[in-house]
Amino acid sequence: MKNKKSNLWGSNFIDIARSKGYIIKKPTSEEFKRFINFLLVGKGKNGSPQTVKISLKPLKRKNSKQSAQKWTWVEIKTSDGKPGWLYGDSDFVVFELSNEFLFVYRKNLLDYINSSVDFDSPFVQNSWEAKYSIFQRKGKLDQITQIKISNLKNLKNSYTWSTNDEKRD
Repeated sequence: MKNKKSNLWGSNFIDIARSKGYIIKKPTSEEFKRFINFLLVGKGKNGSPQTVKISLKPLKRKNSKQSAQKWTWVEIKTSDGKPGWLYGDSDFVVFELSNEFLFVYRKNLLDYINSSVDFDSPFVQNSWEAKYSIFQRKGKLDQITQIKISNLKNLKNSYTWSTNDEKRD
């Protein structure tokens, strides 16, 4: 039986995590406000329990698979102008792709954004111009950018979980 949260996200992240031996915990309301969607509990290197905070970014279903596989959105500021999920408390940001989940260490993602995105130029006017530039929706205070997924895969401590080799009971 699938977990309601995994159905909510439209993904099988929870099922795959469980098949890999992780225990899934819900975040507290305070953790959720700091952009943590799941807590993964597994065995650390010394055998004691280790908890990893996850911010899950689901695949945008309305986008074509090709487009969704090449680029992803990163939220720098929320629609009300507060720091976005990039500045949250998660250990990893997990991007759902069509055949895998890409784990990116959030602090490395933050460093990459700070060194790769053009923060000095004016905001771009159209969402399709947001590749490594800042886009802000009309009437909102958000600041978002698009970055290449292939570049994220090359960041230190990034790794993937394939959705094809999930073990089911």
